[in-house]
Amino acid sequence: MRHSTADEPFFLVRTLRTWAEDGDRIAPHAHPWPQLIVPMRGVMTIWTTVGTWVVPPGSAVCAPARIAHAWRGTGRLEMHALYFRPDEPVGPLPQRTGVIAISSLLRELIVRSVEIGMLDARIPTHHAIATLVTELLSERDTPAFALPKPHSPELLRLIESLNGVPDSPARLAVAAGMSLRTLQRRFRDETGISLGRWLRQSRMSDGLLALAAGQSVAAVARRAGYSSPSAFVAAFRGVFGTTPGQFFDVSDPRPGRMRKGSVPP
Repeated sequence: MRHSTADEPFFLVRTLRTWAEDGDRIAPHAHPWPQLIVPMRGVMTIWTTVGTWVVPPGSAVCAPARIAHAWRGTGRLEMHALYFRPDEPVGPLPQRTGVIAISSLLRELIVRSVEIGMLDARIPTHHAIATLVTELLSERDTPAFALPKPHSPELLRLIESLNGVPDSPARLAVAAGMSLRTLQRRFRDETGISLGRWLRQSRMSDGLLALAAGQSVAAVARRAGYSSPSAFVAAFRGVFGTTPGQFFDVSDPRPGRMRKGSVPP
C-alpha cells in the first residue's frame, strides 16, 4: 500500500526492497521525498543531470526530492531504498545528488528499516533509527569513482565519444581542438576534478560493470588499458580495498527472502 504524507502524518521514512535482472532499466523519474538508493547486490549505474555514478554494494546514491534520475542494473541486482519525509525530517539530509560510502552500521540500519517497512514517529525505536541514519549520512565519505558531468556542449560531446574506453588526455585535447592545458583547466573548472582523475575513475567504473556482467579480470584489464591483470587488480584494490574476486563474492545471508518490490513511491 502506498501512502502520502497527508495520509500517514506519522511516517518518518518509507522503504522499498526490490530486485532486477542484468540489464533491467528504470526510466527517468523523480520522487517528492528525498531518497537513498542502496544496491545490496549487483551494481547500479545511475544517471542524473549533474553526473553519472556506478554504484556497487557498499555505496549508495542520495537523491534530493524532485531530482530526476534513471538507473540500470548490472548482474542480478537487489536494491533497498529509503524515502525520507520532506516536511518534517528528523535531521539534515544531503541537498545534492551524489554517491556516498555506506558504513557497516549504516548498512545494518538500512536493512532493519526495510524489514520494518515504514518508520513511525510514534514508536521510539523507529524515531531513533531514522535519527541515526540521517546523522550517519551527514558523516558520509565520498567514494573515488563518481563521474561528475561537465556542463559545456564541447566537453559533453567529448566524454560521450569515449564509449566506455577512456583515451589519453593528449589525444582528447587533439580531438577537442584545444591545447592540453586548456582542456585540463576547463575540465577541472566544470567537474571539480582533474581530467586524469576523471579518466581513471571512468576506466575503473567501466571495469566494475564488466566484472559484474561476468567478464574475466584478464578481459577487463585489456579493455581498460592495463598492462596486465595483476596491474588492474592492484588498481582495483586501491579504489575498493579488496580484489575483484573478493568484492563480488557476496551471498544472501537469508536465502529465499528476496522478493519483487512494488513501484517506488
